[in-house]
Amino acid sequence: MDSLAAYASEVGRPRGSRIESHAAVAELDANLAAGRFQPHAYGILHPLAAAVPHCVYEELFQREVDIELHLPRQRVIAAKALRFARKACKLVQTSVQHNLQIGQNRSIVAHRKAGFNVAVNMFSKDIMTRSDKVISRRRLLQMGGAAYLAPAGSRPNIVIITTDQQFGDAMSCRIGKRYLNTPHMDSLAASGTLFSRAYCANPLCVPSRTSIYTGRYPVETGVEINDTSEIDARRFPCMGTIFKRAGYATGYFGKWHLPFDQKNPAVHGFDTVNVSKVQHDIRASDGAAAFIKTKRSGPFLLVASLLNPHNICQWPRHQELSEGSVGTPPPVDQCPPWRPNHAPQQDEPDAVTLMRRSYQANSMFPVGNFDEKLWREYIWAYYRMIEIVDARIGVVLNALRESGAEKDTLVLFSTDHGDCQGAHRWNQKTILYEEAARVPYILSWNGVIKAQVSDRLVNTGVDTLPTLCDYAGLPRPDGLPGLSLKQTRENHPFVVVSNHMVQGAEVDGRTPETHGRMLRSEHWKYTVYSEGRRREALVDLRKDPGEMVNQAEKSEHAEVLKQHREMLAKWCKQHGDRFPLAS
Repeated sequence: MDSLAAYASEVGRPRGSRIESHAAVAELDANLAAGRFQPHAYGILHPLAAAVPHCVYEELFQREVDIELHLPRQRVIAAKALRFARKACKLVQTSVQHNLQIGQNRSIVAHRKAGFNVAVNMFSKDIMTRSDKVISRRRLLQMGGAAYLAPAGSRPNIVIITTDQQFGDAMSCRIGKRYLNTPHMDSLAASGTLFSRAYCANPLCVPSRTSIYTGRYPVETGVEINDTSEIDARRFPCMGTIFKRAGYATGYFGKWHLPFDQKNPAVHGFDTVNVSKVQHDIRASDGAAAFIKTKRSGPFLLVASLLNPHNICQWPRHQELSEGSVGTPPPVDQCPPWRPNHAPQQDEPDAVTLMRRSYQANSMFPVGNFDEKLWREYIWAYYRMIEIVDARIGVVLNALRESGAEKDTLVLFSTDHGDCQGAHRWNQKTILYEEAARVPYILSWNGVIKAQVSDRLVNTGVDTLPTLCDYAGLPRPDGLPGLSLKQTRENHPFVVVSNHMVQGAEVDGRTPETHGRMLRSEHWKYTVYSEGRRREALVDLRKDPGEMVNQAEKSEHAEVLKQHREMLAKWCKQHGDRFPLAS
C-alpha cells in the first residue's frame, strides 16, 4: 500500500493515474468500469510529499509524466499521471485490496521528469520517511489520511455567506432584540459555533476579501488597499480553484471585490459567477438559492456575497441606497444609544488623530460635525440595513432546507470588516479599533458542529481556507499561515491585523497616509502606526473593552508593552513584513 500511496503523494496532485504490468490491472479495470471507486482530485497523502515548487505541480496538470516505482524483489510498475481522470484514490484502494507487501529492502520512488528529482524512502512495517518526518500508517490514518479515501458523496457542501461592513456584535443574538432583530443570523449561531473574538486581516474590503479567498496575509499578497489589480493566481491560488480541482461544483453570487478577473474561471475557479449592480442582494441571494436547488451528483462550494450593511457609507452622504430605503429615523429617544466609547481615546496615537481629521476632510466621510442625535440616527439606519440583509440570508438558508441539502452542508457566516458607528468619532472602517476590526464569524453544520460561543482568537483572513479544507477532507494548500478551526489542539497566541490608510484629504498642507499593525493577544491589544511621536497604543480589553485609555506610556505596563513589541517583531520577520517597528 505504502509504495502506491507514496507514488500518489509524490506526483503531487495528480488528476489521474493508471497501473500497468501488474497483477492488479485486471481487477482494477473491472472495478473502475463498474464505478466502485470514487475519484478524488488531489493526491493521496499529500502532507507527506517532499517539497515541490508550485510551478512543478502546475506542470504536472498540463502534461503526462512517466513514473517508475521500484519495489522490493525487483518488481517494477510503470505508471502515468493522466490529466483526464481522477484515480489517485483508486490506486490506494486497489493496493489495499491486493495487500501489497513491502519487504525488508528500501524502496525508492524517483521522479526525473518535469525538471525535478525527488525521492521518498520507504522501509518495512509500513514506515515512510523523508528528511523531516517519520510516520507510520497508523499515525497517518489518525492524521486524516482516511478522509482522503472517502467517497465524493461523503464530503460536505460548503456555503459561505458574507455581508459587508458588519461589526462582530451587530446581531440580536449578541445585543438583544430591542433595537435589532436578525433571526437568520441568530439561527446559525444557535446551531453552530460563534467565534466572539474573530478579527479580519485588514479592515477594508479588498485586502480582507483577498486574504479570505487566498488564505494569505495582506502583507504577503501585497493587497493592502482597495485595489483589484490582478495578483498571481499561481502563487496565490483562489479558494474556487482549490475546491474545483477537488471535484466541487463552484458558484459565486454577489459582490466580487477580488484581485482576480471575474470573467475568467481558469483564474479563480468559480464555474458560475453572477455579479449584479442592480438589486444586488436580491439577485445574489436568489441566484445562490437557485444554485443550491440545482441537481448534481457531487458536493458544491457556494459563495453568497451580500452588500449590506455597506449602504451605511452612502447614508450620511444623503445618497441613494442601492439596496432600498431604510425610511426616516424615529425620534431620537427611540433610536439606539450612541456608543459608550464615542469620545476619542485618551492619549491616542498621533496618526489616529491626524487620519481622523484627514478622513473627515474628505466628503466621503461627512461625520466630523455629528452630535449625539446624528450618531444615534446613524446606528438606527445601520441596524435597519443589517435586518434587510438578514432577510436575504434567510432566502439562502431556506433553499438549503427545501432542497434537503442542509444536513450535508457546512455554512460559514462572516463579513469582510466592521463599521465604527461613531466609536472614537469614526464612521466606516480602515481604523484598527474593535468596531472596525472585529467581525461576526459562525460555523454551522447541524448535528456536526457543537452549538456554542467560542472565545478562541481567529484571523478570518488566514484561518478560513485551512478550516474549509479540513472539513472537506482536502489537503492543506502549501504555505498557508493560518489554523483550522476544526482542530482544537493548537490555537493562536495572538492575531495580527494590518491597515494602510489612504482615503483622507489634505490637511496641514499634505495628504497623509499611514500604515498600522494591531496585535491582539489573550487579554491585551497593541497597536502601532508608522508615523507620529506617539506611535503606540496598549489596552487591556478585560478592563477597557471600549479602548478608552492608552496604557502604552504607563510605566506599570512597560513589561507588557515590551512583550507585545517582541511578538509583533517576530511575526513581521516570519511573514516578510517590513513595517517600521517601535522600540
